[in-house]
Amino acid sequence: MKINTQLLRGTIYSKFKSQNEFTKTIGWSQNKIGRILKGEMIPDIEDCNAIVKVLSLSIEEYIQIFLPSLSPNGDEMEGVK
Repeated sequence: MKINTQLLRGTIYSKFKSQNEFTKTIGWSQNKIGRILKGEMIPDIEDCNAIVKVLSLSIEEYIQIFLPSLSPNGDEMEGVK
């Protein structure tokens, strides 16, 4: 499973002045968010929950970021509401 790192990055920068400000707010290291945004690390459910809370994500935004494909083989999601 992979996440939409570009959308996550954009959402972080739309709500915070910097990645550093986001990491201080969420209580993570720069390394952790950097690895997530580079696609080197998939956040677990607790990490996803923390991101949702700090960024105040809607259900639709959550799906677009954390569930960008319909299946493990990468089928794209269409019309999910």
